[in-house]
Amino acid sequence: MSAGDHTDFEHAFLEWELAHFDAFNRKLLSPGGVNQWRQFRAMNPDRALRMASKTVSPSMFARISFADVPYDEKRMALKALAAGQASPITHWPVVLAVLIDILERPRKRDFLYGKLLDDLGEANGKLSSDQQEIVRTRVTMDLAWEPDECAVCRRYPPDAYQRRPFPLVSFGRELASETVRTALKRTVGQVSFFCTSPELDELAGVVRAIGCPCPREYFLTLDFQTDPLPWREFKAFAPRATKEAVPDIEASLLPESELPFDKPKPPEQGPVLDYFSCYHWHPEVGPRIVLRVERIADCAVRIGTRFEDLFVLAWIHAFAHLAHLGIPDADGLFNRSQTAEFAETVAQWATWQATRRHPDLDGAFERLLRHQSPIYQGGTSIKDCTQEEFQAALWCLRTGRPGFDSGELRARAGLGATSAESNP
Repeated sequence: MSAGDHTDFEHAFLEWELAHFDAFNRKLLSPGGVNQWRQFRAMNPDRALRMASKTVSPSMFARISFADVPYDEKRMALKALAAGQASPITHWPVVLAVLIDILERPRKRDFLYGKLLDDLGEANGKLSSDQQEIVRTRVTMDLAWEPDECAVCRRYPPDAYQRRPFPLVSFGRELASETVRTALKRTVGQVSFFCTSPELDELAGVVRAIGCPCPREYFLTLDFQTDPLPWREFKAFAPRATKEAVPDIEASLLPESELPFDKPKPPEQGPVLDYFSCYHWHPEVGPRIVLRVERIADCAVRIGTRFEDLFVLAWIHAFAHLAHLGIPDADGLFNRSQTAEFAETVAQWATWQATRRHPDLDGAFERLLRHQSPIYQGGTSIKDCTQEEFQAALWCLRTGRPGFDSGELRARAGLGATSAESNP
């Protein structure tokens, strides 16, 4: 190619080679710069990737390097990186590109099983810790946002959105694909982010049932690494008998500064270890829920229910522990677990209250109960208990009161006194 045939972008590259490093950035950020770079990349991909990797920031490099590249080309680049035939310096963003393809179009790629996922895991292992962190951050963003709503974020929902519910079941459908779960297990391992406004989704039933103030936010970890136990061990699983450890939070996910509002620390900081989930109080993020995604998927197949329904049940149950043990009442008093059996009875009763208005969730809950150990059966014995009676019992335990009459119960529930009670 003669000098006269060089495109403007190639001239910028020649200037870059002569140590004018800002020429590339100026050209890239100019109108049409990204499109020109893509054309240049199509003509000479190795040269273009080498140029971009040395001039733009790693996050920008991750965004542009394999954008709009045909799937077959990304597949070949991933295979080369996994086999050590391509440099991680120039080709590491292909891990993110393929992973995002899997997350956004899981049902359109029936051939993604097998060798591709093996290559994805191998290639991810060749990335530096900083590169893996960029991958994790982008994946977290992709999962934390609801794709169908475009502007809806589970961390900070806009004001217009706060008037209608966000179903957790639709969130679970994003993880129902085995391809998605396997890809996340072999790359990021876990995804964590803050969730806000639980009163907008199925968790609102837990808040109503327990009668606690609604927490502003809580920290959610999706754990893809913890494997299922043998079925007989699931049927005998007891929270305080297990020796399982709570998954650590990646250091990069912890907030760099103090949280913007005070979170009173409960006297019992956990953890409460269930088979599908875990609740505990973390000193740097406050109330935290861990959902063990692979265990949920395995059990959903065994009991014959949809993954997304069992996923939401595990989420609701863990949030019930959070609402019971991690949130103070209006007087600043916290509930106590009393015993492991009582803590599970409260969580199971609140789960039933939150799911009984949703037929699919209610049916999945009933099927799950048939296989759970006796410690989880206590909630069925108090199904006839009203929410007012249940909240009154928790209040008595918090305050050490032996009880109170029906008039006081009605007054605390905001129902007012009956005529007989007001005129003895």
